[in-house]
Amino acid sequence: ELLSLYPDLTICCVIADFTRHLGEIPVDGNNLITFFGSTIGNFNEEESGTFLRNIATTLKGDDRFLVGMDMIKPKEMLEAAYNDSQGVTAEFNKNILTVMNRKLNASFVLSSFDHVAFYNEERECIEMHLRANQDVSVLVEDIDLHLTMKKGETIFTEICRKFSRKKVEKMAADAGLRIARWFTDRRGWFSLVELMPEDPGT
Repeated sequence: ELLSLYPDLTICCVIADFTRHLGEIPVDGNNLITFFGSTIGNFNEEESGTFLRNIATTLKGDDRFLVGMDMIKPKEMLEAAYNDSQGVTAEFNKNILTVMNRKLNASFVLSSFDHVAFYNEERECIEMHLRANQDVSVLVEDIDLHLTMKKGETIFTEICRKFSRKKVEKMAADAGLRIARWFTDRRGWFSLVELMPEDPGT
């Protein structure tokens, strides 16, 4: 449909790991690399820095990188979002156990774990955990691992970092990028940031 709407557009599909295979992206003509949602928020600082530096080496001339950033909001709002009353995030969080059961022949019982999510103000991120609500014994057959957990112990499953404009500007600069344009909603809760090479002539 896009090709019929934009005859000059070229679409090339690459199945790859974006943390390792950015070099597979074709570099003919002008390129716009998009990284929507706020997936970058699932990287720690070192990982996001490496990713952005890799992006910077991929961009040439008039190329652009459009990245989604979930911005810092009041703690109460963030924690309510990750502890939604419908249990959607809890189900998403517990899915890691389902995948391990299926892929590694593990014996996790999902009902033995409670979803826990809270905002770590010092690290400016949501931490997601699975907390054992009873003593747990699990066998992960395919890697010959026997795991025991006491009631109250947690599995740290994910981080979801939140960003300020100042932090995004520093991240970009440290990676050799600069902000070309900044798009956000009227409340400044979510941003799309257009980044370009610090030196577009390279």
